[in-house]
Amino acid sequence: MISAIGKKIFFINPPDSLKNCYLDTIFKKEFEIYLLHSVDNMERLLEIFKDVIVFINIDEVLDRNQWLDYISALKKNHRHVIVGVFTKNPSSSLQKSYLMDIGILGGFIHLQEDNWKTINLILKVLEANEARGRRKTVRLDFNSNDARSNLGVKVYTQSGLLLVGFIQSVSSAGILISLNKKHIGESDNVDYVRFSLNDTELYIKGYLLKRFDNGNYFISFEEIGEEDKELVQSYIFDSLQKGFEQLLKSL
Repeated sequence: MISAIGKKIFFINPPDSLKNCYLDTIFKKEFEIYLLHSVDNMERLLEIFKDVIVFINIDEVLDRNQWLDYISALKKNHRHVIVGVFTKNPSSSLQKSYLMDIGILGGFIHLQEDNWKTINLILKVLEANEARGRRKTVRLDFNSNDARSNLGVKVYTQSGLLLVGFIQSVSSAGILISLNKKHIGESDNVDYVRFSLNDTELYIKGYLLKRFDNGNYFISFEEIGEEDKELVQSYIFDSLQKGFEQLLKSL
């Protein structure tokens, strides 16, 4: 069964060539990725998150046999986890150890000078394992304990009405909002929304897609430029990663 919200994807100590240049490409394909520097908290994380894909850089930290033992135990103890590995070592015997003997399903990914080949291999693994789930975009939720929940929004209707409220969640597809006092009437048509991310103000044409019983509204982006879309995606990725790092510190 395909997950409704998709899988969380952990990159363990990714090589600099991937981390610095290409992982944002994966996120912009709307996969929910997180970066970890080590496997120290992996057992605890896998108790919290059940639908996970883990990519591990096996060229650093541990030696060959230690990684084989670790990943074999990881797969045995957490059968729901999909594991893939990165390495610069093209050894066919090493590949056999992971793919045939241990039976990892996330791929034996040979790091090459052409990083785009590596990225395309990763994307194929993610697509094959339906990592997005049924959703099309990664969403960032805000809550009352989060300072970012004060992220304001202005909604302009085609009739010239201005409504002010707060963003409850954001994705590259649209925003879930709550309004102060006023509401969007049945005959009101949303024209565009205005809000700021990282001190950059966005004006995006949208339309009201859904009303909720609790008074919230989901406004879908009808026209969003590539630059604005990338800004929204980067904001979501950075915010999710910061929240993830806070979680790691608490474990």
